[in-house]
Amino acid sequence: TAPTRLIAAAALSNPVLLALAATVIASLILPLSEAQRAHQASTAETDCLRRSDYRTLAALPPGLVLGNIAFGPLILSETPHSVLAAPYHRNRDGILDAVAALTAPPDEARALIDRHGVAYVAICPRSMELETQLAAHPGSLFEALRDGRIPDWLEPVPDAASTTAVYRVRR
Repeated sequence: TAPTRLIAAAALSNPVLLALAATVIASLILPLSEAQRAHQASTAETDCLRRSDYRTLAALPPGLVLGNIAFGPLILSETPHSVLAAPYHRNRDGILDAVAALTAPPDEARALIDRHGVAYVAICPRSMELETQLAAHPGSLFEALRDGRIPDWLEPVPDAASTTAVYRVRR
Protein backbone atom coordinates (compact mmCIF):
# COMPACT_ATOMS: atom_id res chain seq x y z
CA THR A 1 0.00 0.00 0.00
CA ALA A 2 1.02 3.59 -0.52
CA PRO A 3 1.24 4.57 3.20
CA THR A 4 3.43 1.54 3.95
CA ARG A 5 5.77 2.40 1.09
CA LEU A 6 5.91 6.03 2.24
CA ILE A 7 6.81 4.99 5.81
CA ALA A 8 9.43 2.55 4.53
CA ALA A 9 10.95 5.19 2.26
CA ALA A 10 11.05 7.72 5.12
CA ALA A 11 12.69 5.17 7.44
CA LEU A 12 15.30 4.18 4.83
CA SER A 13 16.20 7.80 4.13
CA ASN A 14 16.65 8.67 7.83
CA PRO A 15 20.40 8.67 8.60
CA VAL A 16 19.85 8.08 12.32
CA LEU A 17 17.79 4.95 11.66
CA LEU A 18 20.31 3.74 9.08
CA ALA A 19 23.20 4.20 11.53
CA LEU A 20 21.27 2.41 14.27
CA ALA A 21 20.44 -0.47 11.94
CA ALA A 22 24.07 -0.73 10.81
CA THR A 23 25.27 -0.80 14.42
CA VAL A 24 22.82 -3.54 15.36
CA ILE A 25 23.68 -5.62 12.28
CA ALA A 26 27.44 -5.16 12.85
CA SER A 27 27.11 -6.22 16.50
CA LEU A 28 25.35 -9.39 15.38
CA ILE A 29 27.80 -10.25 12.60
CA LEU A 30 31.26 -9.07 13.70
CA PRO A 31 33.04 -10.94 16.47
CA LEU A 32 34.09 -8.88 19.49
CA SER A 33 37.71 -8.67 20.56
CA GLU A 34 38.64 -9.52 24.15
CA ALA A 35 39.12 -5.82 24.91
CA GLN A 36 35.69 -4.96 23.46
CA ARG A 37 34.03 -7.69 25.55
CA ALA A 38 35.77 -6.40 28.66
CA HIS A 39 34.78 -2.86 27.74
CA GLN A 40 31.13 -3.85 27.43
CA ALA A 41 31.24 -5.55 30.83
CA SER A 42 33.19 -2.85 32.61
CA THR A 43 33.93 0.70 31.57
CA ALA A 44 34.85 3.97 33.18
CA GLU A 45 31.20 4.87 32.72
CA THR A 46 29.92 1.96 34.80
CA ASP A 47 32.59 1.00 37.34
CA CYS A 48 33.71 3.01 40.34
CA LEU A 49 30.82 5.47 40.15
CA ARG A 50 29.17 4.74 43.49
CA ARG A 51 29.78 7.21 46.29
CA SER A 52 30.61 4.24 48.50
CA ASP A 53 33.61 3.51 46.25
CA TYR A 54 35.24 6.66 47.66
CA ARG A 55 34.39 6.19 51.35
CA THR A 56 37.76 4.65 52.24
CA LEU A 57 39.67 7.33 50.38
CA ALA A 58 37.52 10.02 52.02
CA ALA A 59 38.45 8.73 55.49
CA LEU A 60 42.19 9.26 54.89
CA PRO A 61 43.95 12.53 55.80
CA PRO A 62 43.75 15.08 52.96
CA GLY A 63 46.39 14.78 50.27
CA LEU A 64 47.03 14.78 46.54
CA VAL A 65 45.60 11.78 44.65
CA LEU A 66 46.86 10.23 41.42
CA GLY A 67 44.12 8.22 39.79
CA ASN A 68 42.08 7.58 36.69
CA ILE A 69 41.52 10.97 35.09
CA ALA A 70 37.83 10.24 34.48
CA PHE A 71 37.25 9.81 38.22
CA GLY A 72 38.93 13.08 39.25
CA PRO A 73 35.58 14.88 39.68
CA LEU A 74 34.27 12.10 41.94
CA ILE A 75 37.39 12.20 44.08
CA LEU A 76 37.05 15.99 44.35
CA SER A 77 33.35 15.86 45.24
CA GLU A 78 33.36 12.82 47.52
CA THR A 79 36.63 13.28 49.44
CA PRO A 80 38.68 16.06 51.06
CA HIS A 81 41.52 15.40 48.62
CA SER A 82 42.90 17.24 45.62
CA VAL A 83 43.73 15.41 42.40
CA LEU A 84 46.70 15.50 40.07
CA ALA A 85 44.36 15.20 37.08
CA ALA A 86 40.72 15.47 36.16
CA PRO A 87 39.10 15.87 32.74
CA TYR A 88 39.41 19.66 32.64
CA HIS A 89 41.11 21.31 29.68
CA ARG A 90 42.90 23.88 31.86
CA ASN A 91 44.77 21.12 33.69
CA ARG A 92 46.95 20.07 30.76
CA ASP A 93 50.14 19.55 32.78
CA GLY A 94 48.35 17.51 35.46
CA ILE A 95 46.69 15.32 32.85
CA LEU A 96 49.96 14.73 31.00
CA ASP A 97 51.81 13.91 34.23
CA ALA A 98 49.04 11.58 35.43
CA VAL A 99 49.07 9.67 32.14
CA ALA A 100 52.88 9.58 32.23
CA ALA A 101 52.88 8.23 35.81
CA LEU A 102 50.19 5.61 35.22
CA THR A 103 51.76 4.37 31.97
CA ALA A 104 55.38 4.42 33.16
CA PRO A 105 57.11 1.46 34.79
CA PRO A 106 56.61 1.62 38.58
CA ASP A 107 60.12 2.96 39.32
CA GLU A 108 59.72 5.79 36.81
CA ALA A 109 56.20 6.47 38.07
CA ARG A 110 57.59 6.82 41.59
CA ALA A 111 59.78 9.75 40.51
CA LEU A 112 56.77 11.62 39.08
CA ILE A 113 54.69 10.80 42.14
CA ASP A 114 57.41 12.07 44.47
CA ARG A 115 57.94 15.22 42.38
CA HIS A 116 54.26 16.13 42.76
CA GLY A 117 53.98 15.05 46.40
CA VAL A 118 51.22 12.54 45.65
CA ALA A 119 49.93 11.00 48.89
CA TYR A 120 47.58 8.38 47.42
CA VAL A 121 47.08 6.40 44.25
CA ALA A 122 43.43 5.52 43.67
CA ILE A 123 42.50 3.59 40.56
CA CYS A 124 39.52 1.84 39.11
CA PRO A 125 41.40 -1.30 38.01
CA ARG A 126 38.72 -2.44 35.55
CA SER A 127 38.56 0.90 33.77
CA MET A 128 39.41 0.95 30.08
CA GLU A 129 40.42 4.64 30.24
CA LEU A 130 44.10 3.96 29.59
CA GLU A 131 43.76 0.83 27.45
CA THR A 132 45.28 2.39 24.32
CA GLN A 133 48.24 3.82 26.22
CA LEU A 134 48.76 0.58 28.17
CA ALA A 135 49.06 -1.42 24.96
CA ALA A 136 51.92 0.86 23.97
CA HIS A 137 53.52 0.82 27.45
CA PRO A 138 53.65 -2.74 28.82
CA GLY A 139 54.86 -3.04 32.40
CA SER A 140 53.21 0.21 33.50
CA LEU A 141 52.25 1.16 37.03
CA PHE A 142 48.55 0.92 36.16
CA GLU A 143 49.03 -2.55 34.64
CA ALA A 144 50.98 -3.70 37.71
CA LEU A 145 48.29 -2.46 40.10
CA ARG A 146 45.51 -3.88 37.94
CA ASP A 147 47.26 -7.27 38.00
CA GLY A 148 47.91 -7.18 41.76
CA ARG A 149 51.66 -6.52 41.52
CA ILE A 150 51.97 -3.72 44.07
CA PRO A 151 55.32 -1.90 44.22
CA ASP A 152 56.88 -1.88 47.69
CA TRP A 153 56.54 1.92 47.87
CA LEU A 154 52.73 1.63 47.83
CA GLU A 155 50.68 0.36 50.75
CA PRO A 156 47.19 -0.98 49.94
CA VAL A 157 44.34 0.57 51.90
CA PRO A 158 41.87 -2.32 52.17
CA ASP A 159 38.17 -1.93 51.37
CA ALA A 160 36.38 -5.10 50.28
CA ALA A 161 33.18 -3.23 49.43
CA SER A 162 34.77 -0.87 46.89
CA THR A 163 35.74 -1.39 43.29
CA THR A 164 38.23 1.49 43.63
CA ALA A 165 41.70 0.37 44.72
CA VAL A 166 43.43 2.81 47.08
CA TYR A 167 47.14 2.86 47.93
CA ARG A 168 49.07 5.06 50.34
CA VAL A 169 52.42 6.28 49.02
CA ARG A 170 55.20 5.24 51.42
CA ARG A 171 57.87 7.90 51.89
